[in-house]
Amino acid sequence: MADLVNYSRADLIIFARECEVDIASTVGTRTIIKKIEESPDFDNDFALAQIKVLSSDRVETERKNELERDRQYELEKLKLKPQSGMSSLNSSFREIKVATSLKSVVHKFDMENSDMTLYLNLFERQAKMAEIEETEWVNHLLGLLPVKLAEQIIKLPRDKITNYDFVKAKLLEWFKLNAETLRTKFMNFQRPQGTLWKDLIFDLRTYLELWKLKTSRDLRI
Repeated sequence: MADLVNYSRADLIIFARECEVDIASTVGTRTIIKKIEESPDFDNDFALAQIKVLSSDRVETERKNELERDRQYELEKLKLKPQSGMSSLNSSFREIKVATSLKSVVHKFDMENSDMTLYLNLFERQAKMAEIEETEWVNHLLGLLPVKLAEQIIKLPRDKITNYDFVKAKLLEWFKLNAETLRTKFMNFQRPQGTLWKDLIFDLRTYLELWKLKTSRDLRI
């Protein structure tokens, strides 16, 4: 166990599946290692060599996926505000300068340790000090959030995505809910009368994605 324990839970699950070891999605790291070592064909040297390769492949795949998400995220940001001519170019330079200034005083939001209410209060205070128009706050906030969380905001209705108060309310609503509450909301969700189907699908996807994010965070803890 001493060697396998150095690998992440994700790596161990991938390796277990490669070895056709049945692993429940909720079990902990030590249980996974125990099941692997108790499998009939287990060989320690082979296991360490194989999991090293699988781990490298996983990291590389995640790196490529992260780059692609970043690329898509930047494209979506560009769609929020069409730009044309020299005035737009000058505005872009100013936005880059302001964004850099904000990032130097407002740390990137930490899904595990940051409090969303306090974080948004800090962001608003610094945005006002930097004299950023409130219509631009969402754009700057997106650059300070983890990619997966920013993706959920980008999926909001296009006519509301630049409305900071609306985005803020959504963030505070999401972060009041723990993983179990999000799971319950997803499993028992009912369509409110008069709700558009596109809004219903968005809410369902949001509960599912945040449930997965918070469950993943809880397992790491």
